[in-house]
Amino acid sequence: MLKYIVVSFSFLFLISCGSIATQNSSDNTYDDNFNNLPKETNTTVAGSPFIKKTSQRGSLADFDDGYYEKGVDTNYSRRDDILIDNIRSLEWQDDIRVGNITKPWVTQTNYDIGDYDNTDGDTATTYCKNLSLDGDGWRLPTAKELRGVEYDNSRDYIFNNMAPRYLTKSKYWSGTSYSYSYNLVWVLWKTLEIDYKNSNYYIRCVRDINSTDLNTTRFIKIGDIVRDNLTKLDWQDSIKSEKMSWKDALNYCENLSLEGYNDWNLPNQHELFSIVDYSRNYPAIYKEFQNTYIDKYWSSSRDLDTHLSDFVGFVSLYKSFHRVIINIDFADGTIYETNDDDNDKYVRCVRTN
Repeated sequence: MLKYIVVSFSFLFLISCGSIATQNSSDNTYDDNFNNLPKETNTTVAGSPFIKKTSQRGSLADFDDGYYEKGVDTNYSRRDDILIDNIRSLEWQDDIRVGNITKPWVTQTNYDIGDYDNTDGDTATTYCKNLSLDGDGWRLPTAKELRGVEYDNSRDYIFNNMAPRYLTKSKYWSGTSYSYSYNLVWVLWKTLEIDYKNSNYYIRCVRDINSTDLNTTRFIKIGDIVRDNLTKLDWQDSIKSEKMSWKDALNYCENLSLEGYNDWNLPNQHELFSIVDYSRNYPAIYKEFQNTYIDKYWSSSRDLDTHLSDFVGFVSLYKSFHRVIINIDFADGTIYETNDDDNDKYVRCVRTN
């Protein structure tokens, strides 16, 4: 059965899908760092250079996420009411308050006058700034940080405290504004979506342990490749004109020869998510990528919420009925889930350099 993660405000997307955006054709940036979020520039990037493995174990098809199992294992530890992500170098609030306290992103007064960036007053940002939990230094997480830790929690139940997941109001704030409309912000329920800044949602603050200074540019353009010096990944950046099915995408990347390299594969969902830039839109990708369709791109990862796990005796049934694949729309960075037999996604291959 076809399953989608639907963005709450799809009426905003008035630009037609499928058009190609070059480096200079769209530079719609919106700086969300008024909340002192870590700034991902082309020289210094907050967090860790490592991309974690996804939850997929076992392969649906040759050359998919489970075939390669790329990435590093998760590594969490705990200090009282703080959960420590030793891979991403982050500390997460995990006391009883994260499932009890809700606040707006901006006050209703500031929202009514259109002062959407003013987070003064009794807001989520102020709450994190004033949080006293084994010291200070807390802030709202970025959208990418929030989605990353929720992915790990959905697999390993790493948090002790959280809002009831079955309630549609059980959303958590990120500190990342939606770059297409200043009164919207990225929030997390079961995945990232957008919502109004005057809503009242839950808060899970985060604190940096350290940051990574590359001492060089993060992205380097090498012919038809963009090299990411942070994640140590090379990305295809040549135009591929037609859309294709998921299986065709897997085979296309496996057989790709580009700039003298022939060890390409379709990126898993974590790899593909690493090049989303939520400060930009149309396309929502780092500006060093010169060829991007404003449309959806396949990952090699399946949606684990719909599979029957790897119970003995159910593997063939699982493979027959639960091929639901993660893909990302680079119009704005929304994450979707789609049946693998759809023929309407683009491809950007990746390799480890």
